[in-house]
Amino acid sequence: GIGDVENKIPLVCENPHCKKRDFKRNDELSEWETYRNIAIKSDEDFSFSNDEITISLSGQLTESVEAGDRIIVTGVVYVKNKPKSNVFTNEIHCLYVRKLDDIDLNITSDDEEVFRKMIEETDFYQRMINSIAPQILGYEEIKESLLLQLVRSPNRPKLDGTSVRGWFNIGLWGDAGVAKTAMAESINANYPKTQIISSRGATDVGLTLGIDKDSSGNSVLRAGAMVLNRGYGIVILDEFPRLNPEVVDGLMTTIESGFASIAKAGFQANQRADSSTLATGNAYGEDWNDNMNLKD
Repeated sequence: GIGDVENKIPLVCENPHCKKRDFKRNDELSEWETYRNIAIKSDEDFSFSNDEITISLSGQLTESVEAGDRIIVTGVVYVKNKPKSNVFTNEIHCLYVRKLDDIDLNITSDDEEVFRKMIEETDFYQRMINSIAPQILGYEEIKESLLLQLVRSPNRPKLDGTSVRGWFNIGLWGDAGVAKTAMAESINANYPKTQIISSRGATDVGLTLGIDKDSSGNSVLRAGAMVLNRGYGIVILDEFPRLNPEVVDGLMTTIESGFASIAKAGFQANQRADSSTLATGNAYGEDWNDNMNLKD
């Protein structure tokens, strides 16, 4: 049964001619089924608000979803009443789950022909570079770097079973007012699976993984920005130097390995989080000093 209510041994037999009270549960003759509750929300809403709906998965479906997946769900909606309260919430009994590709690409044969001709043009690569933040003049090397970050390279497998990561991270540092944030905002506005975050309010839980309560009061795993934008996505950390040093320490392992982990008493999780990171920041004192090293 699902939940405590359906799993309790009855006090009295329902048969009016019986009314026995000495019931015991026989685990060997009982039939058991795994179940799991997940919470979903619109993939346009990155906030941690309660504007979400709970979905109950059972049987083989329990292992079909990870935190941060984009999915289409087919199921039956029913109204659930919180125990000892007048609060009613919608819940979906899931019948089928289909995962959506990280980025929906419908490429036709006509598209392929156009792409094939484009790369034969002599100025093709330069036009690609110019398409990055076209409202900003100059900065060709930076724009080329941002283009390559969007394209990435495949992960390269090694003989020992490990792989070399194909994504890389960029830091834009310099004087105030030289269009660092404007370039980051242009990337965020024009490309899928990008998210811009103000570093002043960011936490390691919001960037990687956290545990929260859902509308029913149960503990649920919350996917942060690095998990939500995995697979060719980019997380932009604006004003990176203002990020709490403890948050930076917690983020470094995820940035390097491409996985976000959480381990608390009775709760462990490990999720893919291979987002590229684009960080922007002013130099200390607002002016760049060539006599100081990058870390300073």
